[in-house]
Amino acid sequence: MHIVELRLSGFKSFVDPVRLVIEAGLTGVVGPNGCGKSNLLEAVRWAMGATSAKAMRAGDMDDVIFAGTNARPAREHAEVVLVLDASETKPPPGIPASDTLEISRRIKRESGSTYRVNGKEVRAKDVQLLFADASTGANSPALVRQGQISELIAAKPENRRRVLEEAAGIGGLHARRHEADLKLAAASANLLRLDEVASEIEAQRQALKRQARLAERYRGLANELRRTEALALHRRWTDASETLAAAQAELRASERDVAAAAEMASAARRAADEALGKLPALREEELVAATVLRRLEGERVGLERDLRDAEAVFARAEEALRRLSEDEERETQMRADADASLKRLDLESRGLSGVDNDGALAAAQTKFDALDTECRAKESALEAMVSAAASANAERAALETSVREARARLGRAEERLASLSRDIAEASAPSDVSKRIVDAEKHVAQTQVALEAARAAETAAEAALKDADATTRAAEMERARHERRRDEIAAEVRALEQLAAKPSGKSFPPVLADIDAAPGYEKAVAAALGDDIEASLATAAPLRWAGAETRATAWPKGVTPLADHVTAPP
Repeated sequence: MHIVELRLSGFKSFVDPVRLVIEAGLTGVVGPNGCGKSNLLEAVRWAMGATSAKAMRAGDMDDVIFAGTNARPAREHAEVVLVLDASETKPPPGIPASDTLEISRRIKRESGSTYRVNGKEVRAKDVQLLFADASTGANSPALVRQGQISELIAAKPENRRRVLEEAAGIGGLHARRHEADLKLAAASANLLRLDEVASEIEAQRQALKRQARLAERYRGLANELRRTEALALHRRWTDASETLAAAQAELRASERDVAAAAEMASAARRAADEALGKLPALREEELVAATVLRRLEGERVGLERDLRDAEAVFARAEEALRRLSEDEERETQMRADADASLKRLDLESRGLSGVDNDGALAAAQTKFDALDTECRAKESALEAMVSAAASANAERAALETSVREARARLGRAEERLASLSRDIAEASAPSDVSKRIVDAEKHVAQTQVALEAARAAETAAEAALKDADATTRAAEMERARHERRRDEIAAEVRALEQLAAKPSGKSFPPVLADIDAAPGYEKAVAAALGDDIEASLATAAPLRWAGAETRATAWPKGVTPLADHVTAPP
């Protein structure tokens, strides 16, 4: 194996793509300091799988990418390609044999490196083993860098041994040996794990025995449950049939009720039409009676007003009579007082006739004159009173006449009022026309009530009919569901009978043998499998699990699916 061609792009100082062909013989690269001679050797090491940034004279592996100058921008990636003569070299696994191998390493800033062999992406370890098998590589002593000779002279024996092993062509065996040691350690760990798995399987086998017994018991209970469900379904079907028959009978009765109600409604409509035909004539007669009644009411109001006027006149006459009576009493009293005064004067005059005394006579004369004056005054008053009494008597007579006339008018008014009241009562009493109107209205009301009752009966009958239809549909659906369930049970029975009638000469392990349930979840697994617990995963088994696509399910918070506690085949 030797390098035929080297291509660089964006690696350190080689910003532009560079192709370097290495012919047979010796090839030398000559140039001044800083022209990139050491970068060529580092590019070869880097393409061979070097992992040390320090060996690349860089602080980080991204530093091998061209960082840019004042005149040129930085690059985002770098790539180095080695073309090898592989006519005598075995390619890595998965790479077709070819006379040449094109090994490339490409790095992108902050994204790491990718390796390719003949265009196929490989691991860095594959590239390193490829060069190690050829007794070369990124750390090969054949790649002498600056100052490496002096380091070799001053190196420790162990480092010198590594150089000698690589020179002898056995340097790749160390990498192979290290890989074999890692595989041996992994195999030992796997053996330990197998021992643990065997003990766990034994524990699971014991648990599965218990689960099998539980499953057998569950199967018996399931069979009993199916029989019970079949009996219950038959009972429900019988009840539904009886309910259907009752609903149909009720439906027929409701239809008869609807027909009767419709007949009643028709008769009520005819009666209402007849009553409405008679109503205009009755309304006209009612208007005539109402007109007469209003006229009589007007006359009654006028008579009541005349009666109130007569009563007011009579009251005034009574008051005048009372005043005249008082005046008459007062005049009688004055007349009595005047008679008493005359008698007293007469007695005094007789007593004075026998007295000779002039003084006494003069006094008596004076007293007499006074009494005479008083008497004349009283006589004048008496005459005035008599005149007043005469006037009062005349006025009283006139008033009595007025009262008698008023009482006569009052009697006539009362008689007229009574007559008007009788006329009003007779006018207000229901006549034949009014009676006919009232009877017609009552008949119309009764007809409307009967019509409403018929409509209500028709609505109730329609509702009962709808309920009966709904009950019938529900019963039919229940019967169809029971028939489907009966067909399913019959199909299961036929399948079980066929399986029992055709025993297979080959036994297949049940799926329970391939299931590992966590402790405490055996019952849950048995309940989940149900009657299919004895089905097998074998494709030739008569009862087998075919498998299904696993769907992602959003479980509620706090709910753990049973699959997290069960290990089973996919």
